[in-house]
Amino acid sequence: MVRNSILAGLVAAVACLPAAAVEWEVEPSIDLAESYTDNLSLQPDGQEVDEFVTEVLPAIRINGIGKQFEVDFEYRLQGLFFSRQDELDEVLDYSRTRGRATLLGESLFIDFAGSLNQQIINPDGRIGISAVSQTGNRSEVGNFSVNPYFQRTIGSATTVQFGYNYGLVEYDDVSLSDSESNGYFATIAGGPPRSAWSWKLTGTDATIDYDSGAEVQLQRVGAEIAWKPGGKTAIFVGGGDENNEFNQLIGARKIDGAYWNVGLRGQLDKLTTFSISAGEEHFGDSYQFKLLREAGQLTTDISYLEETTTIGRQQQGYEALFQFLTNITGVELPSSGAEVYVRKRLSGVATLQLARSKLRLNVYDENRDYLTTAAGDSDGVSGAAVSWTWTTKPRNEFSVDLGWQRFELRTNSNNPEDVRFQVRFRREIRDGLYVNFRAWANSRFGTVARSEYDERAVSIGIGKVF
Repeated sequence: MVRNSILAGLVAAVACLPAAAVEWEVEPSIDLAESYTDNLSLQPDGQEVDEFVTEVLPAIRINGIGKQFEVDFEYRLQGLFFSRQDELDEVLDYSRTRGRATLLGESLFIDFAGSLNQQIINPDGRIGISAVSQTGNRSEVGNFSVNPYFQRTIGSATTVQFGYNYGLVEYDDVSLSDSESNGYFATIAGGPPRSAWSWKLTGTDATIDYDSGAEVQLQRVGAEIAWKPGGKTAIFVGGGDENNEFNQLIGARKIDGAYWNVGLRGQLDKLTTFSISAGEEHFGDSYQFKLLREAGQLTTDISYLEETTTIGRQQQGYEALFQFLTNITGVELPSSGAEVYVRKRLSGVATLQLARSKLRLNVYDENRDYLTTAAGDSDGVSGAAVSWTWTTKPRNEFSVDLGWQRFELRTNSNNPEDVRFQVRFRREIRDGLYVNFRAWANSRFGTVARSEYDERAVSIGIGKVF
């Protein structure tokens, strides 16, 4: 089972940590809810079946903070019990772990992370907002990563960092490919004292092994020289070489070549940092851009990124754009198995934090050009989401969430669009006791009529934090 291997990895990581004094906080809780949906399996118009579902959700959160160690761990079970179709009853796992240990002064560290989630198998299939939906299009997924690394400043201007990355991704569904990744990285950076010049040398070597027998090796070495003529802006020029190899049955077996880029980075003002570059990679012309502005209550982050990657690499540390709308992840990830692709992603995130409310807007567009298929296919996904949370009183929280997502699929002519809307309300009664209300609407529109569906659902529950 996925949960067994991932949890074993997390326990092993924690067991290897230093036995330093750590302050622990343990917070168990339990939720009980009754949910109703008018379209349990997200079927087309006229084929809907409604259902009442009882949910039991025990959970625990453990937080540990010490001088040399910090960890945040959450684990939750979701028991689903169906009123008329008890053959669908199931228990699902969710967990999240993230931590760091300092092993040698301020030089040697270990970062570790892991999670258990429910993930979408195929974006072309039916996608539920809640795990209550019974679509046959989700799988339990677990991932675990550990990253020991060394970093140190030599003299007054030179820094050295090198380390190792290990990652594991496992699915319950046999149509998805488990993967194991091993990688090394090194960076040396510095510059003459009191000089406007600086330099950097980098190297990475990552291997992703899939249980299907495919293997991907991505290697990259490079150098960069930067010059800050004055003020807060630097001009940089970089270059190097890539060597990418693939063990597979069809398509290219090797993609390599030199790369270069030139650009600017620095500060536009006290509140805004930026970076922009252009150059050439093995896949052609390449561009990157990032703008971050932190102006009091408003934070804006706009970026454009191009990179060669795989789904196994993207799964590590994946955070869903619509996480506030659904407890099912992976809707942005391709279902392309072990294939290597060029990922081109434009995204913008704006967050406005006020005294009693928070407004967050996400917009993104991602295109993928596959490098290891015979046909050289491409696909993509675009989306926009807005979330508003309002604390009306210290014990009341109200939120409204709206999301839109469109898929361009290479597997067929269907380009489905999903629209999701939900309202949530939570009121704390006393002594950790609270009530929850959630209502949502989930609609799909597509070029193929049989793939369209509408769902309306509501959930009422009560919970207790001990």
